Amino acid sequence: PNRHNGYGLNMNWCEELVMRKKKDPDHKYMVVTFDNGVTKVKEIKYLRNNNIETIVTDHHEPDKEIPEGIVVDPKKDSEKIGEELCGAGISWLLCVQLYRVFFENKNNDMDFKKALSFPLQYGLGYAAIGTVADMMPMTVFNIALVYHGLKFLNESKNRPRIPIDALKDCFNIQEITGKDIGFSIGAAINACGQIEKIETAYNFLIESDASQMIKRAEAVYEEYNNIKTLTKKVKSLIQKDIDDGYYDNKKFCLILIKENIPHGILGKLANHVTTCTGKPAAAILVQENKNELKGSGRCQNSSINLLELLQPFIKKGLLKTANGHKSACGIVIYADKVEELQRALDAKIEALEECGEVTLKPVNDLVIDSSIDVTDINMSLFNEINKLPYSMNFNAPVLCLNGEVIEVGHSKNNVNNVKYIIKSQFNDKFIEVWTWNYKPDIFNKNIHKKISIAGNLVRDFRNPKNLTLDVIDIKVS
Repeated sequence: PNRHNGYGLNMNWCEELVMRKKKDPDHKYMVVTFDNGVTKVKEIKYLRNNNIETIVTDHHEPDKEIPEGIVVDPKKDSEKIGEELCGAGISWLLCVQLYRVFFENKNNDMDFKKALSFPLQYGLGYAAIGTVADMMPMTVFNIALVYHGLKFLNESKNRPRIPIDALKDCFNIQEITGKDIGFSIGAAINACGQIEKIETAYNFLIESDASQMIKRAEAVYEEYNNIKTLTKKVKSLIQKDIDDGYYDNKKFCLILIKENIPHGILGKLANHVTTCTGKPAAAILVQENKNELKGSGRCQNSSINLLELLQPFIKKGLLKTANGHKSACGIVIYADKVEELQRALDAKIEALEECGEVTLKPVNDLVIDSSIDVTDINMSLFNEINKLPYSMNFNAPVLCLNGEVIEVGHSKNNVNNVKYIIKSQFNDKFIEVWTWNYKPDIFNKNIHKKISIAGNLVRDFRNPKNLTLDVIDIKVS
């Protein structure tokens, strides 16, 4: 559904479907859910009572009662094998199992096997995108799933052209990494849902004509840029609150958004705050004359399970709903209880801090995986590092670049966005590194001083053919 209809099955939609079936009793109907449905006991029962078959595929926590019929959700089983899979990963594994059954029934028909093997690989590529875009923890299985999914997506010469290839061209990406999915490919597909145009993404993903793929990809890319512009505008207001210390004395960042913006970008705003502060955050859309306010929560702090933190407040009457995962969830709060909820969340996190279960303060020690020189930085090293996906529980390698500063500058729009030109210790090679809103005391023009920069190796966003460091810390020796 579109976001304004609410996520997942709802009774209104089920009733409409049953009415359609009654008008056409000879037509067979089946409802398959993806990434939702495990809590929709009443809706599933209603469909099945009206002779509509159902298959539920989900990865969310079920209630005590499980829906009737076929339910594929690792969290309903006591062993919870694969519980960190995303919705796309679950549905892909269902396809794998169906493939096995079909193949066995065909008595090892090799033509049949070949016909189905490409759609399975294709699905694996999409499962990889879903796993990264849904911010799933990088368990061993998820690492393998994303690794092989990326391998398929990047081996474009040995397979037919697919829509992702066209979108990759829009972003000028040579080889897709996990970071490209999170900030470009996945973000573009998701933007269509955020701006209430899911049909744009759907039509793009199912397109099979090569020339049409380009047009579909360009339409998705346009929505991505529209959302990006809107998000940037609202982010600047939130950044001012962060800079002014508004969240310094809070343990949980409740962000009240009064601008008229799509509900879909709330997650981006919450993610920005949790990234900047290290604290869990939720962006809430405030609407006049409405007591139930929708929002989106994010948490980049691996010591906090966001869902476990929020759900107890439902029974206390401070929250209406909280559904999702340990690092991302949708919530509905009550407008007249915002301040009370803020105090309760702060108290809860403070109590968890005191008993050592949660850490909000930054850790001063920085673990360096390897020291490098400018001469070591090349696309081969970048590709080797970025064959794997990374998440909060599986960090990208931290490299320490040692060299000499030969130039310092800053952005015209923001003097805190500082550019360093770093020269090799051994020859005349150099690299350009930027820091964003990073304010140590060393920004006074430290020309011709030795410097050590710790960070992750990434593509330069202005020129993807060049490499740079995503800076974590800087020391001038």
